[in-house]
Amino acid sequence: MLRMPPVLNKPAQLGLRGVVEGYSLTQAWRAGMLGPERPSRTVAVFRALDRLGPIGGAIAIAGIKHADRIGLIDELGSLTFGELDARSDALACALRARGAGEGDTVGILCRNHRGFVDITFAVAKLGARALYLNTEFAGPQLHDVCAREQVALLVHDEEYEELVAPTRPRLGTLLGWTDDSNGDDTLETLIAAHAGQVAPAPARRSSVVLLTSGTTGAPKGAPRHQGRSLAPIGAILSKVPFKAREATHIAAPMFHALGFAETIVAIGLGSTVIVERRFRPERALESVARHRATALIVVPVMLQRIVNLLEAEPGGHDTSSLRIVLVAGAQLEAELARRSLRVLGDTIYNFYGSTEVAWATFATPEDLRAAPGCVGRAPFGTVVRLFDTEGRAGGSKVMRRKPSVRADRIAAVVWSSSAPSRMVLPLVLDIFAPSTPSTTGALDSNASGSPNTVPYRSLNRRAITLASSMCGSWSFPTGTRLPRQQRMSAAWWTG
Repeated sequence: MLRMPPVLNKPAQLGLRGVVEGYSLTQAWRAGMLGPERPSRTVAVFRALDRLGPIGGAIAIAGIKHADRIGLIDELGSLTFGELDARSDALACALRARGAGEGDTVGILCRNHRGFVDITFAVAKLGARALYLNTEFAGPQLHDVCAREQVALLVHDEEYEELVAPTRPRLGTLLGWTDDSNGDDTLETLIAAHAGQVAPAPARRSSVVLLTSGTTGAPKGAPRHQGRSLAPIGAILSKVPFKAREATHIAAPMFHALGFAETIVAIGLGSTVIVERRFRPERALESVARHRATALIVVPVMLQRIVNLLEAEPGGHDTSSLRIVLVAGAQLEAELARRSLRVLGDTIYNFYGSTEVAWATFATPEDLRAAPGCVGRAPFGTVVRLFDTEGRAGGSKVMRRKPSVRADRIAAVVWSSSAPSRMVLPLVLDIFAPSTPSTTGALDSNASGSPNTVPYRSLNRRAITLASSMCGSWSFPTGTRLPRQQRMSAAWWTG
């Protein structure tokens, strides 16, 4: 293999980065996120993005471009993007007055509602660090995480008061949601007290910490620092056809990487975000029909309950507005993929990633019809390769092992041209010979703690299937010659 002289590595990397950014810019333009604007508005948009980064900038830009459009619908009613922007400004000023500052960690233990959105963007405008806590935490787990992450202020819903009582942050606690709006320590009271105030630009950009699921031990913090790349938005828009100024129902928990990311994407697109504190399939479908939502964000167990309801009541729910049902967070089993495609049509997109890695691959409806349960292909600018326990890279050294030999703890390493470091995702994989084709579609193995992944490759005229415990797989009979698109995908996967 030809190797590039070291002196050319840096220019090559910069060139690749430029290609990815240009491609991502094109995807943002096609989705309607970017477009022709009058000069004054364009200047204001870039100023907000420069001051606040992609997260804080998302609501500021939505407030500039779509001030009068409904930005959020929850159980209390609706708020425009302009109102959301003003509320986060007021709350950022209130937090600063309380003693919170740049770099302080604000813990957020909230369900899906306006308070979650308010505190998220207020922390971004403050330049602080947002730590999203799992609403299913037990008391000791919550206390340990808050202590380890040095939480200075904890925002929680009223229902968690007993849970958070043993935790005593330096700046105390605030209520994000309460059935009684009275009291000094609620977000609504603070927003009202500082209404009309505008937060000064922070000297440093805020950061976000999402917690891992904790299936391999204590939940770990996965920090997200706001960069200046369009690659993240380009990656998802290249695979999932979100459009500007539509409506997205976020059923997945917003503290989860999926719910959080898609909330930011929807607001960045100027699309209405629809949320409810607790998921009920009938209410989610009623909301989709009532608000003509074009996208629904779910985890697999939610999708299964929705599909069960649609199958039990054929024709009883209007889902004609849906173009996208994005599912992630756990295994999308092959049978559920088939059922979903049958009752919801070609709307299902399977997003594979993890808290640590962010995105890795996307399966489109076409992919899922060809191979139900698969996780699809890496988007433009993203590389997925296999490494064994000895750090050997490139896939071929792993794949050429005897097919019947079990290969434990192979790691899939994912990175993009915009990321300075590689992010390792541990997996437990099995390699099977094609002598047992009936078992390859529903393979059971030891769980690794990672949600799912499936690399595929046909090598030396043998059908080798790699699959983890959390996912289905593609299997090709002996001697199969893959179509060109699939051969390219296999090469992209395994380097």
